[in-house]
Amino acid sequence: LTPDAQTAEIERLARAEGSQSFDLTQGPLLRIKLLKLSADEHVAFMTMHHIVSDGWSVMVLIQEVVALYAAFAAGEASPPAPSPLPPLTIQYADYAAWQRQWLESEALAQQIEYWRAQLANAPALELPTDHPRPAVQTSHGANIWFELPRDLVQDLLALGQAENATLFMILTAALQTLLYRYSGQEDVSLGTPIANRTRSETEQLIGFLLNTLVLRTDLSGAPGFRELLARVRATALAAYDHQDTPFELLVETLQPTRDMSRAPFFQVMFDLQKAQLGRLELAGLAFEQLQVDIGTAKFDLALSMEEDAERLYGYLNYNTDLFTRATITAMLAHFETLLRAIVADPAQSIATLPLLTASETAQLLAWSHAPAPAPRPYQSIVAQIEQQAAAWPEATAVQLDHQQLTYAALERQVNQLAHALLRRGLQPGDVVGLYLERSLDAIVGMLAILKAGGVYLPLETGLPAERLAYMLADAQVKILLTIDDLRLAIDDLRLAIDDLRLTIGDLRLTVDDLRLAIGDLRLASGPVVVCVDGEREAIAQEAATAPAVSLAEADPAYLIYTSGSTGAPKGVLIGHGALAQHIPDVAAHFDITPQDRVLQFAALSFDQSVEQILATLASGATLVMRGPDIWPPADFSQVIADAGLTIINLPPIYWNQWLQAGAERMRVIPAGQLKLVIIGGDVMLGESLRLWREAIAQETSLRAARLLNAYGPTETTITAMTYAVPDDFAEDRIPIGRPLPQRAIFILDQHGNLLPPSVPGELHIGGAGLALGYLNRPDLTAEKFVSIDDLRFSIDDLNRQSSINNRKLYKTGDLARFLPDGNVK
Repeated sequence: LTPDAQTAEIERLARAEGSQSFDLTQGPLLRIKLLKLSADEHVAFMTMHHIVSDGWSVMVLIQEVVALYAAFAAGEASPPAPSPLPPLTIQYADYAAWQRQWLESEALAQQIEYWRAQLANAPALELPTDHPRPAVQTSHGANIWFELPRDLVQDLLALGQAENATLFMILTAALQTLLYRYSGQEDVSLGTPIANRTRSETEQLIGFLLNTLVLRTDLSGAPGFRELLARVRATALAAYDHQDTPFELLVETLQPTRDMSRAPFFQVMFDLQKAQLGRLELAGLAFEQLQVDIGTAKFDLALSMEEDAERLYGYLNYNTDLFTRATITAMLAHFETLLRAIVADPAQSIATLPLLTASETAQLLAWSHAPAPAPRPYQSIVAQIEQQAAAWPEATAVQLDHQQLTYAALERQVNQLAHALLRRGLQPGDVVGLYLERSLDAIVGMLAILKAGGVYLPLETGLPAERLAYMLADAQVKILLTIDDLRLAIDDLRLAIDDLRLTIGDLRLTVDDLRLAIGDLRLASGPVVVCVDGEREAIAQEAATAPAVSLAEADPAYLIYTSGSTGAPKGVLIGHGALAQHIPDVAAHFDITPQDRVLQFAALSFDQSVEQILATLASGATLVMRGPDIWPPADFSQVIADAGLTIINLPPIYWNQWLQAGAERMRVIPAGQLKLVIIGGDVMLGESLRLWREAIAQETSLRAARLLNAYGPTETTITAMTYAVPDDFAEDRIPIGRPLPQRAIFILDQHGNLLPPSVPGELHIGGAGLALGYLNRPDLTAEKFVSIDDLRFSIDDLNRQSSINNRKLYKTGDLARFLPDGNVK
């Protein structure tokens, strides 16, 4: 065999030996196997069950074997001559009898009470894992060996001397800091083995004397490392004073909530030992310990280290059903980076000590930005649509059932309504509410508001009067576009506003309710109402040319209210600059061309509708609107075929319902017609993806369609990230992908630090798409839109192509993490 093949075979045999079980009722509990590699080179496997041995015992046994070998080789002893080893003063049975006697003493009760208080309500450590945690803990594992640089070891020893702390305490505090940064938890428990040989008589005894201590540390308040080290020292010393209680008895007595997926009290083990074996030189024999991975793990993680003169080395054992080798390799690199930062500045807060290597930081920042497109001058969205109208005047711009508007007709009606709004007193920045059913008039109204310099506010028909009144009052709507049939609802809104004012004295009202109730009293008489159907003839008399209105980048363009699921609805204000940059970017990303027919599915009060409408019209394509009623999912394939749709954007729920209708219904769609399916607005479900793959396999007409998972909060101007889902993607959770051009994404912890790949944190989004903020909520705007100058890393090229909001990041509140390939999940 080649040397590499020989090493691989040794490891294979070692794993096989390590996985072979013992019979505790019959024994033997010690197995020896000798491999002959050559005439003068051998490998010996010594395997013992833990019930008869511990790590200390292994070293004692090896040292005794070496002593006997030396004596026999020198002729100083041979069977049946006496052993050269000194006789033992006690046997393991004596130790067992002593421990049994101690367990019946009052000292045990005192120790139990200490541990009861120390471990009360100790939380499980929730480390981010690469794979879902199995319901029952497994023992599949692997090791990664490492050695710390000698200069770092010297610095750590010097730090210990300066702080009156052992190397074990320093490494424990550092490891708990690493786990704190990975998990975000401030209450971290480690397990550590202790030899439990407090009497000289037990030092040369072979047997299981080992005990396990739990070191629970409070990391709250983001202390400096020096302060944390003092906490760890106090915890460790107290634990040593109460080390005699067997861990198994502790679990039995305290009865923590058992979880079959993890060990009780701690999930990470740390062990530091003085090197006792190393390389032994005997007469005619060199003896050294091999690094062999037997493929098992008892805990999520177990860090084992040895200190030998100026060396500090060891291995990190990990459960392979939870972590990948790449993640653990990166974790070890973070541990070394953290240790170097600690010795450089022990007073620095554990929340800000660096973890990332320079190459990792560079990689994360590269992933954070999409490739920048060629610079383009600002052009308002209405100007972009005007260009398409000039290029394709007779092409169909909007279609709803059997009604349609060409680009020329659309442009004419938009201009006329814009002039009508200006004639009604619309000033730049005034909010104009659109209170219409889904119709061609709604599209004309939206574009006219933008073109006249107003702020477009879609108001869903059918909403409770109180919610509509809230939005009208909060936005101080100047003009309301509607139709005669809905005017009665507008009159009801005035009553709702009066009701708000009448309840000012009700102490159950929130501050926001009171503010709105006593807001603009002019709303008691309502906004100016323009009924587009009743005034259609008058509007048609207005000029067909575009009004002379300047739309600057910083001017507000539209206002969308969030659902209010976490409190009062919030108005998100998007500027013309963000809109003008986003629409051509997303249109290019979706590859919308004048030949496409794009479905407008989202409700007009959702920001996805803005993207569906404007990206289509700014590309010269045809916008196909659904009516007020949503099609039955079983009929949707026929709708796609009849309408000639090439691009559809659906919410996950409807997409799933359509897929459940069956692939056979999709055969009506002509092959190659549907080129893009976008799923956005909520989480894409793995079950839906399975149905999609089955549909593709059965139906050739869908195989040309790209599938995109789209993500974007309202505050970042609709779609900010997408993931092109491969046909063979088989996981349950689908990534949200990478940022669109002129966007920047960062995954940060609560202290503003970049987080390593695979470690979850809060997703922050910056770039050209950021909102202007929340209407009338400066406090909330300041909380959610944070300055990049407050972050703990440099972003030199954030938002390179825009001057709007280029020093801010939006805190999404969503947990996410980078995958190893740069996608976000």
